Amino acid sequence: MASNAGLNAFERFTRSSVWPAYAGFLWALVYAVFVRFYEAAIGGVMGGYGRFSDTSAFSVSSYAAGVLIMLCGFILLGLGRPWGRIVPGWMPLFRRKRSRVF
Repeated sequence: MASNAGLNAFERFTRSSVWPAYAGFLWALVYAVFVRFYEAAIGGVMGGYGRFSDTSAFSVSSYAAGVLIMLCGFILLGLGRPWGRIVPGWMPLFRRKRSRVF
């Protein structure tokens, strides 16, 4: 673990806290569910003007974007957890290397 001797109070707090990871996960979850999946269900833009010529393609792409956003949220959640600080073995260039930040 790195020394925190030369850091001010804010830097020590941000090095030891994981709340940004939880906040990012919550934001990704809310956005994916309430915006992307809702748009995929109704086939239109939320609060937008006009209509799409192919609503089924928009629904599929909005659903795929929601799944991708949720996946990124779970990855962000994993980065804040102790088990997420070691890169897994299946990563080609960085296998089982510890993060030096934490």
